[in-house]
Amino acid sequence: MADSTTAPAPAAASAKGSPQDDHRHAWSTVPPVVLLALGIVVLFFWLWGNLTQIQTSEAWMLHLQSGSQTFSLLPNFSLFTQISAFFTGSLSGPALIADTWGWGIQIVLLVCSIGIERPQLFITRKYNKSLPFSESVAKSARSRAAIFKFVAVAMIIFNSVADFSYSAADGLWGQLAFSAITLTMSFFFGLIAYHLIDAAISEMRH
Repeated sequence: MADSTTAPAPAAASAKGSPQDDHRHAWSTVPPVVLLALGIVVLFFWLWGNLTQIQTSEAWMLHLQSGSQTFSLLPNFSLFTQISAFFTGSLSGPALIADTWGWGIQIVLLVCSIGIERPQLFITRKYNKSLPFSESVAKSARSRAAIFKFVAVAMIIFNSVADFSYSAADGLWGQLAFSAITLTMSFFFGLIAYHLIDAAISEMRH
């Protein structure tokens, strides 16, 4: 008799402790629509940070001065026309160099913020067919990865130097703050926005 009354208890506890229940409980206090809205807002500021850094990087390469008629920190969505201008051969030599640097460094930021570990593992599993790599091949791969990380960090530092240079009117602390916030927006906000939007869509599907 005692066994029959206590038997259902573990089953109930097991149901409450299921992975699906834990997943939903993690976001139970935040409605999915709020997560989605926040993700879109963060994504907008990711775009803001990237466009700002592209402008300062191009101005740095072209040796333009902050406040001049040819350079401004006002939002400039016409930067996207540089892509079509490149493929149609409409860019001048100096503009080609500056635009390649401005856009290229943001791609480096994007790759570094997302990471390349998972794609590397995927390619390894697909083409190596579970066979171990030789130590020489593994060492060569680690060397290439180290070189990429070193060069990428150096380029990111140069990118922040441009932000620092073109906020000189705000003084040292203003320059540091501006450089830090633009780097944070362009480096982290894209991935944060992805996770927020993905969480919102996942919750809506349940």
